[in-house]
Amino acid sequence: MTNWLRIIYSTGKTFLNRDVYSRDVPALTYSTLMALIPCLALMYVVARSFGCDDALEEWIRSTLESQPTVSEYLVDFVHNYLANTQSKYILWVGLVMMLFNLYSLLQKIENTFNGIWMVKRRRYTRTFIDYLVIFLFCGLMILIASGLNFMATAITHYFSSFTGKEALDTILLRAASTIPLFAFFVFLYGFMPNERVKIRFTLIPALMASLCMTMLQYFYISVQFWLSSYNAIYGSLAALPLFLLWLYYSWTICLFFAVLCYARQTNKSI
Repeated sequence: MTNWLRIIYSTGKTFLNRDVYSRDVPALTYSTLMALIPCLALMYVVARSFGCDDALEEWIRSTLESQPTVSEYLVDFVHNYLANTQSKYILWVGLVMMLFNLYSLLQKIENTFNGIWMVKRRRYTRTFIDYLVIFLFCGLMILIASGLNFMATAITHYFSSFTGKEALDTILLRAASTIPLFAFFVFLYGFMPNERVKIRFTLIPALMASLCMTMLQYFYISVQFWLSSYNAIYGSLAALPLFLLWLYYSWTICLFFAVLCYARQTNKSI
């Protein structure tokens, strides 16, 4: 218990003293917002070539289930983005811009994680291969998340006459969304830093980050009910600042537990 308190204290101290909260979280929030549409468009192009575009749209809606307005906006923006890049030259320019935005976002994330671990960035010869692995892994996680969500929905329909159906629905659907999220955080904490991170030190931070992200979804839904007057005044525009807050606190959760992973492996006060 004493060791865990020391590690939590070390985590909080590092999170604040290295400006992870005041500098890296806002920077990644802005970068994610700028790269979101191009990255989703690139993923949609790849998914459509494999006939999985419907699964991608379902993943977007399920991931942002607490923000249905934002999810519909994103899907519409992606379709409009692709619809306006149909000519040969604009298509190539759009593809280059999508790849640049994706590379820029991944580079900022890597630099943040390397700053936490106090290591140098990858060599350029490794960067392309590693970023490609990250992109393919994210695509695989989207397919797995969509499949688990489909299976959970099918199971709940099969047990429709079950007495505790509502509780079963909640457990299955939350498990279907939390398991891929847990796997994603394990991969992110273990692979993103340019450092040999032992998997056993990523498990607890990844689990805690997944649970905190799930609680953030619940909290976001509750806040939307409290801000009904705010939504009535600003209409659909109210979704943007709320979505920015969601991105901000999502990165806060992600980076805090990335620091916890660092503190557990190094096991020292900083």
